Amino acid sequence: MSGTPFAGGDVLITQGRLRGMGGSEMISLEMAEHFAAAGSRVVVVARSIDEKIAALFTAVPGVEVRETSWSGLDDRLTSAPFSLVWVHHNLVPDAVLRGAVDAPVVFAHLSAYAPAESPLVPGLEAALASAVVFNSPETHDAQVARGLFDTVEKERLHVFPNPAPDPFADLPERTVGTRPKLLVVSNHIPTDLHRALRLVTPTFDVTLVGQQTELGAAPQRVDPALVGAHDAVVSIGKTVQYALVAGRAVFCYDRFGGPGWLDANNVDHAASKNFSGRGFDKRAPEQLAKELVSGWESGGTFARAYRDSATQRYRLSEALQDLQARIARTGPPSGTVGRDVAATSSLLDQLLRSTTVTKDKAVAEHRTATTQVEKLTRERDALRAELDALRSGRVYRLAKRYRRVRRAVLGRVPRR
Repeated sequence: MSGTPFAGGDVLITQGRLRGMGGSEMISLEMAEHFAAAGSRVVVVARSIDEKIAALFTAVPGVEVRETSWSGLDDRLTSAPFSLVWVHHNLVPDAVLRGAVDAPVVFAHLSAYAPAESPLVPGLEAALASAVVFNSPETHDAQVARGLFDTVEKERLHVFPNPAPDPFADLPERTVGTRPKLLVVSNHIPTDLHRALRLVTPTFDVTLVGQQTELGAAPQRVDPALVGAHDAVVSIGKTVQYALVAGRAVFCYDRFGGPGWLDANNVDHAASKNFSGRGFDKRAPEQLAKELVSGWESGGTFARAYRDSATQRYRLSEALQDLQARIARTGPPSGTVGRDVAATSSLLDQLLRSTTVTKDKAVAEHRTATTQVEKLTRERDALRAELDALRSGRVYRLAKRYRRVRRAVLGRVPRR
């Protein structure tokens, strides 16, 4: 497709494991969907794969998913031209290490704290990276401060701010009904926020999305249709970019606290922390409820005014276009991957794959054992209930017999 960033070849996306839908997995899926829609074939490579998660990727025409152990991986990566290699979790296939894939290589780091999101092989990114990207200034600053990128040219370090897929930018402006609709997205909703949401039900229709089904949440993907059906969004992280690009009011708050309704005074500071809520206070439920009710209209006014800026800043195609321009300015990396670096990277990948497979096996065994324990517990409880019923019935029959015998005996006793 003409004018599409990184067009003209296949796209390789690597992912440590595809066993759930966390932040990096969602980014990989959205990137795969984006490039496939633009006409590229996409290869997603992971050390360990769950078929249910892989099905989300392979449901997209033009996307294939492969484990690093697949014997045909090297042939696949050298049989067609590639226009981009996007690396998560230090997973670099051997074909890329030895330079057999002629395409810009981008290393992505999505956390300032998780070890898997740090560079683990010294010299690898300096030699291979056309660009190194971070999901927020906070992640960039923390990793750079630890000296992890001292050998990488500063011009190659960029913030790629968790951009939203293009369809969010295409959503029409929404007309608010008699009761505004509030979309709450969280897998770890804090008690203070959950209590506040109960207090605002007279004002809002609340939809709770997340893994905490015991709180009334429904697990589902946050897509344009879901965001488009609501007037305001309560969340942190990537969902905030979805909402801003869609022109929806955002109440940024979760387990770390947060600024509340985003406005011109707090949006940049919140963005610097990846809209995580860090750097802001936590509040009591009553205060949160008051803010939710009193500020949602002004939050909507800001969101509509900020939408053009948000689109330029957080729309995926815009972010990729900007990244491609930056890579063009800096050119290919000047270093080469030495034998020791390549060997270290390959050994690390083998070690991480072995560890991942062992962990996945342990998790599967734990789940099986848990299922068996739950089954035995249900059987035990059923037997106990049956025994209690039998005991109750026997006691009832004995008591009835006792009363009958007692009446009979008392009836024979002569009265004085």
